[in-house]
Amino acid sequence: MKIKYFLPAVLGLTLSAFAASASADEVSDFYAGKTINVIVPAGPASGYDIYARLMAEHFSNFMPGKPTVIVQNMPGGGGLKALRYYATVGKNDGTELLLSPQTIGTDAALGLLGGAVDVANFNWIGRFTTNVPVGVVSEKTGITAAEQLVDKEVVIAGTAARSPSIVFPKALNAFAGTKIKVVSGFPDPRQSFLAMLQGEVDGLVLGWSGLKASNQEMLDSGELIVLFQGAASRHPDLPNVPTIVELAKGDANQAAMRFLASSSGIGRSIAAHPDVPDERVAALRDAFASMLDSPEFTDAAEARNVELVDPAGHDVPQKLVEETMAIDKEVLATVRKTLGL
Repeated sequence: MKIKYFLPAVLGLTLSAFAASASADEVSDFYAGKTINVIVPAGPASGYDIYARLMAEHFSNFMPGKPTVIVQNMPGGGGLKALRYYATVGKNDGTELLLSPQTIGTDAALGLLGGAVDVANFNWIGRFTTNVPVGVVSEKTGITAAEQLVDKEVVIAGTAARSPSIVFPKALNAFAGTKIKVVSGFPDPRQSFLAMLQGEVDGLVLGWSGLKASNQEMLDSGELIVLFQGAASRHPDLPNVPTIVELAKGDANQAAMRFLASSSGIGRSIAAHPDVPDERVAALRDAFASMLDSPEFTDAAEARNVELVDPAGHDVPQKLVEETMAIDKEVLATVRKTLGL
């Protein structure tokens, strides 16, 4: 009797192993000789771009078929241009990936993406890092603490209406009583930063990871002052800088700020199209996880002062997007009114 039941079990395992091997071979055969294009929702040398460039150098080593990986910058609309392109006309076979705008969850909840962008069913691949937007001003302003923004006006450079560069200052004015004037229309954070250096504006909002990687000397010298951070909890690097949630006055306002701050958890995350075949999605996820764990990748990131704070697999950005899209309707209405949506 034991033999009678043992043989089918062995046969089942054998068939299962054969199927897994065949699937792996199909993935390898598909990617061999192909190119994976990573769509970046910002310009070269941006906080998004530095992670995509690192990925382009290392990802192929862990991917079946060893495809070439290249970066395509697609700035515009605070990430909306890249997101809409990927969702509507981007390749859905696994040869194009999206370095997602970190506001993807809040934008979806606010109804800013349109029905063509199926955020709920994106195949998330993984997260390089959380990314905290920070409000920075030049030392020339004489402002050294966020509390001073209630009494003294500062001029902040903004890019797209949906981006943290405009959303967070407007929210601080509404929910914390600050006096921030936003000058919008700058094409990207690099131009905003240049405008600050030239004295055209007092400061800007940009990702902490990119700021630290490119301007550590200015931070150390005190030329740049970080006033607030767009997160629900303080970044380990910035233990004395308040979050936008802390600055908000009252429970309702803090709830609204917490919703807006949720985008920092998405940070720098990679997504694949909803229609990419399951076996390719699985291979992409495995390769991404292996890359993040590799000494070659982490050493390269450290050498470039690129932070990897709480890197994660696909389940983390997936959960964050789901939670953000399930926001309380009253809180959502408050945010929409404040942002003029």
